[in-house]
Amino acid sequence: MQTALPLSTSHSPARSSEPSEASAITFADLGLSEPLLRAVTDEGYTTPTPIQARAIPVLLQGRDLLGQAQTGTGKTAAFALPLLHSIDPTIQAVQALVLCPTRELALQVATAIHDYAKHLPHLSVLPIFGGDSMTRQLSRLSRGVHVVVGTPGRVLDHLERGSLVIDKVRFVVLDEADEMLRMGFLEDVESILGRTPSERQTALLSATLPPAIRRVAANQLRRPEHIAIEAATRTVDTISQRFIVVDERYKFDALLRILEVDPPEAALVFTRTRIGADELAESLVAEGTPAEALHSDLSQAQRSTVLERLRSQRLRVVVATDVAARGLDIDHISHVINFDLPNDLETYVHRIGRTGRAGRSGEALILVTPRERSRLRYIEQFTHSTLMPRTIPTRAAVLAKREERLLASLLPSLATPIPERFVSLAEKIVAASGQDAVTVAALLLSQQCADRSTSRKHVPDDLQPPPRPERSRFGSERPMIDSRPERRPPSPRAARPEFAPRSDSAPRPEFAPRSDSAPRPEFAPRPEREHRPSPQRPESAEVTRLLLAVGFEHGLRPQDVVGAIANEAGIPGRAIGQIEILATTTMVEIPMHLGMKVLSALRKTTVRGQQARPRLLAHLDESTSRPARFPPRSRR
Repeated sequence: MQTALPLSTSHSPARSSEPSEASAITFADLGLSEPLLRAVTDEGYTTPTPIQARAIPVLLQGRDLLGQAQTGTGKTAAFALPLLHSIDPTIQAVQALVLCPTRELALQVATAIHDYAKHLPHLSVLPIFGGDSMTRQLSRLSRGVHVVVGTPGRVLDHLERGSLVIDKVRFVVLDEADEMLRMGFLEDVESILGRTPSERQTALLSATLPPAIRRVAANQLRRPEHIAIEAATRTVDTISQRFIVVDERYKFDALLRILEVDPPEAALVFTRTRIGADELAESLVAEGTPAEALHSDLSQAQRSTVLERLRSQRLRVVVATDVAARGLDIDHISHVINFDLPNDLETYVHRIGRTGRAGRSGEALILVTPRERSRLRYIEQFTHSTLMPRTIPTRAAVLAKREERLLASLLPSLATPIPERFVSLAEKIVAASGQDAVTVAALLLSQQCADRSTSRKHVPDDLQPPPRPERSRFGSERPMIDSRPERRPPSPRAARPEFAPRSDSAPRPEFAPRSDSAPRPEFAPRPEREHRPSPQRPESAEVTRLLLAVGFEHGLRPQDVVGAIANEAGIPGRAIGQIEILATTTMVEIPMHLGMKVLSALRKTTVRGQQARPRLLAHLDESTSRPARFPPRSRR
């Protein structure tokens, strides 16, 4: 029987900053119980990661924890093992509560805790989240569970129903707290924590610590130990990040060649939209590459089936939207391919964090069009890493690889007896054709190694775009982030009087310094233009309005809107703009290019018990930029 550990109140706040000697210790040195050590060994882990080596002893001593670590560093085991150590299975009550921002992460964490608890008899774990059967959740809760892992919205629903009682909770975890902040869940989180016992033990884990998260930590944690796993990069060193420049029309052919020349053990291919994921998966299947789509339009049962097939290695390629960018922990994913660039930089980090897990190496590849090359620089600056170029395999390289695999598969088979009917068939073909056996065999081999791309005759052998003179290796004249070098002078034909006034001699550069007497039209609009709308921005900056048939009369709150859109459409909370809640309707600003995706995702969704019935309204220009996003493309 596991007994609860005493809570310490004498420890002063501290931040652990010394480098961990995780390589010198094992899980057996951390003080875990024997059943938990057996479970860890069964999972194949022997050496704890830095966050595990430093967080587990702190939590086993009963202290609160404020932990910072990037994705893929083993945060789940860092809190799951001490959580299980603190539970008494003989007490039929919820003793541990884990809050996660998304249902995928909640399901992943619940699965991990269940695996670690397999040698603890009669201990039950239940994931609860929106989109799953409420009847099933109510039935399980009524029978009693020890650990609940859920999203804030669904946990709050159960608390209000009275189906979830947390007055005996002794261990609370806030996982991915910064993401819960961005999705507008912090008010719900604080409401939930207010219903738990004050003497509970709390662990807050977050990749970043913005002021709002620090406020929650100050209010909800008692003298926490602050453990920060600092890294030179935002991505783990075991992930090789590369990029390929390819025209949009040849992206699919480039992907086919990559998958054939460098077959992955398992690959996640990320697209921007649900429709794009479906179409790409269907196209791969049509070309002989088994693949399935994973996105928010699938039911939870369908998503679970796809992930189980990937986890059991019955499926090698999954084409996904960003619904799979968080909470997906499958060790053998060897490749993450960004078929489309994500909408923001943090999503890129979470995407590629699906590979290179559990100490394995992984490859992250970006298929980028020539017009998008400048964005690679922002990825490098944000991740503090270097992206290396990769060439697209030629058609000859693909055929050579196909022949190599065919030879490797045929030679062992020749050592076994061939059924007589096939020998007879071969003799009939030779006799009927008048050709020798070598010619017949060559014909059959040519069909096996046929170049399927010949059906698309417009596809060239070399898919690399022709090189062109550039200032940087990314082929962009755009400045680095936070730098503002002088722009090139515009050509005489492109000069515009209001932005490029001419001197008597030659046109001045667009940002050339002016004399004190010279007016600056760019920053001093003329009176007649004061009330004109601002010029239309590029498509990447445009937003549209979404109308929902639910309002404050139904009890709607902003965090309900953000949570519904982020969870159902699989987009980051920061992509959602202004929310205007009226009596029976609500208007939400979302990026225009995500409009149809959100519309489709919310058609069958209920918010606060009401059908959302979404409608798209006219678009408007976004007035503010959002942090950690790709800057909009400049017009050329």
